[in-house]
Amino acid sequence: MNKPPMKDRLKTIPGLMWNWTCCAPSQEPTFRALLDRLPSRTILEIGTHQGVSTGLLAEYADNVITVDVLPNPLRAQVWSALGVADRIEEHVHKSQHGRDTEILRGAAKADLAFIDGSHLMRDVVHDFNLVRSQCARMILHDYWENAEDWPDVKEFVTGLRNDPDGAYRVEIHKPFVYVEVAP
Repeated sequence: MNKPPMKDRLKTIPGLMWNWTCCAPSQEPTFRALLDRLPSRTILEIGTHQGVSTGLLAEYADNVITVDVLPNPLRAQVWSALGVADRIEEHVHKSQHGRDTEILRGAAKADLAFIDGSHLMRDVVHDFNLVRSQCARMILHDYWENAEDWPDVKEFVTGLRNDPDGAYRVEIHKPFVYVEVAP
């Protein structure tokens, strides 16, 4: 997909931060290349933040179901500016039960999941296990070699790569990791 960079299309939205979001200018080409290889009709996203990655995902799918624990008024502006608001189903749940229920519902519909919620080990494991029970293809975000940058994500991915049963196919596309559950 040959689209202008997100930062150029969203530069008029005040308050939008580009320094560490998933679609930061340095990460966008890698994310797009990965999504080009993974055709999807419905994508589940865990961790919406400002909605920039949601907007990018919606350029590659008919429907994006996104789940977060905090609302953010910038999201609607982002999705409108990108012309994808009609393909996004947003869910904000402040309770663990509500959030998990929505993730399971979304995973049952999705053919790809993007996991970018909390980066603490217990949360990465929890989200991964919720999704893999329903959806066999996942992209995790924030895999870095530097131990100071989300070390739990790196440790989790290392565990998947070293799984003694070979239950996962793992591809590193820093800072993204594609994981496919073996049939």
